[in-house]
Amino acid sequence: MNTTVTTIEAFAKLLKNRSTAVQIIESFFVLLINVASFSGNLLLGIAVIKNPDLGRSVTNMYIITLAFSDFLLSLLGIPFSVASLIVGKWPFNNFACQLQGFWILLMCAISLQTLAVTAVNRYFRMVHSRALYLKIFNAKTTRVTIAIVWLMALFAPLPYLVAGHEFTFHPAKAFCAHNAESLHKGYGAYLVLVYVAIPLIIIITCYTRVFIVVRKTQSTLPISNSRQKPIQALRD
Repeated sequence: MNTTVTTIEAFAKLLKNRSTAVQIIESFFVLLINVASFSGNLLLGIAVIKNPDLGRSVTNMYIITLAFSDFLLSLLGIPFSVASLIVGKWPFNNFACQLQGFWILLMCAISLQTLAVTAVNRYFRMVHSRALYLKIFNAKTTRVTIAIVWLMALFAPLPYLVAGHEFTFHPAKAFCAHNAESLHKGYGAYLVLVYVAIPLIIIITCYTRVFIVVRKTQSTLPISNSRQKPIQALRD
């Protein structure tokens, strides 16, 4: 515990004592990333509002969900870090720190789980029959799946707070996150397994299978048909 505190204090001094050039460069690039994420996802949302048909495709539903979570992260997550990089310390109160820690963890969990579900969607579209795909991935089941993803994501930050822990500002990362002590109690292992390892395994497995099927299709069909079928399937 003392080692952890000493390390945090050391990084806090480094953050505070950065040169003006480093301070400007770091703040600029993080701000640039935040503005790009905010504006890009906002434009996508506007496009969907103006063209409702875009949101009716199953694939687009997942894309919109991913964009919405990224938009919320750029709205209530990254701006706190930008301010911290500018002033060289955490300039807000404890509530803001808890909000950022909760929000970043929630949105990241949603993003990774959405990517995993999207990979499963692509797997069924490319590997199995279209009839089975349409039976499983219709508008209703897709909405239910998205709701489950958001509900499951809540169990990333909530157990930590319910257990009485608080997020703390990490100067080396410039954002609020869980402290090292809680990781020793299994919380870190839980997060990595459920919200990182399992989604990544699903993503890699599904897209590897899709890649194999596409390659096999291209080798067995005429050139014109082998190109058209995978492209059409990926659009559905």
